[in-house]
Amino acid sequence: WELFNEVHWTDPINIDHNEKPVAEWHATMAGRIRAFDGYHHLITTSTESLRSAVYANMDYLQPHLYALNVIAAVRTFESAPTRLDGPVFYGEIGDDHMELSDAQKKSGVAIVPPVWASLMGVGRYAAQPWSGWDLLDRKRMDELGAVAKFVNATGIGARDGLQPFSAVVESGTQVPLRLEAAQVWQHRPSPEVDLPLDGTVTLSMGEIPSTFVTRANHDRDHFPWRAVYSIEAPHELEMSASITGVGMIGGTLRISSDDKVLVEKTWSSDKNLPATLGFKVPAGRQTLTVENSGIYAWVGVPSIDLGIKAPVLASIGKRDDSFITCWVWNRDGVFSVKSVDAAKGTLVINNVAAGKWKVTWWDTYSGKASSPTTINHSGGTLRLPTTPISRHAAVERAG
Repeated sequence: WELFNEVHWTDPINIDHNEKPVAEWHATMAGRIRAFDGYHHLITTSTESLRSAVYANMDYLQPHLYALNVIAAVRTFESAPTRLDGPVFYGEIGDDHMELSDAQKKSGVAIVPPVWASLMGVGRYAAQPWSGWDLLDRKRMDELGAVAKFVNATGIGARDGLQPFSAVVESGTQVPLRLEAAQVWQHRPSPEVDLPLDGTVTLSMGEIPSTFVTRANHDRDHFPWRAVYSIEAPHELEMSASITGVGMIGGTLRISSDDKVLVEKTWSSDKNLPATLGFKVPAGRQTLTVENSGIYAWVGVPSIDLGIKAPVLASIGKRDDSFITCWVWNRDGVFSVKSVDAAKGTLVINNVAAGKWKVTWWDTYSGKASSPTTINHSGGTLRLPTTPISRHAAVERAG
């Protein structure tokens, strides 16, 4: 039984910032249902904050996620699952805020990849795609079936202690590396992110905001007012930020390296937007800060071109001492309506225990597994050639 859909939009929470009557209603309703339901159905609700008292009497927690960068955002939650009292997974995920064309959205190509990504995050359970009927209409149900076959065959959901990670995928094909914002108008702290420039995708990238409010609005409404990135620039980098919108009375964006302002600009309206704001980042280890430094409401920054290239193939995964799995995607092809040229690469996984490892590649469209091969690994870094990947693929290794 789901008692409410996105209850945080009700007036007591959204306007009055008072969860108490909503939590009390949920407790009363859950108690009444349990008193009459001899079949003991699970009871839940839906709200964005996992720390909400509304969830106190629920059997599991299921926030929703409509992010700009769903692949990054779906791997993490507002609160770590280990700190929660019950199972948690995203009860809805969708492409509403993703930078996709109408053709991409209509094709359904973006529905299943985030489900794969959710398996490679901090949670145990797969995210649930909202547009399930589109999978039927677009004849893409086999793609979701492939996820189910993988979960069943690997037992990934029953493996305790798996840790998320991201490995470098070396490839001769390079593409511009973009820092993509993940969250859209989410009540989250202003993040501090250790930002690698090698193409790996850390969990903290799922916290990057697309919208920056002023410090005063942050103190009142709890939206992020800045993001702080620790980077190691191999040389001077010419970066550029995409600005897509500002508040009704404008917005200001400042980008700094340590204490030096690299660029700052104010827009009085969105008349001249979208725009690109260029700036140079000096070589070396430094802290890059992106913030709303003005007195106006907000400014939207969905992406930053980092001025450097990375392998076209990227990976995220989960691992322990005896099991490793990765989902590998083609940055150019994962959401492409038409298949792009397949790319090959080498998956570089550090600190792999010595021994015999059985390696199996999965076709993430048909759900078919390759014949396993055995690798005698001496310990340390494991370099594993990928299959040709036009969109995405999965691999597992068991000791």
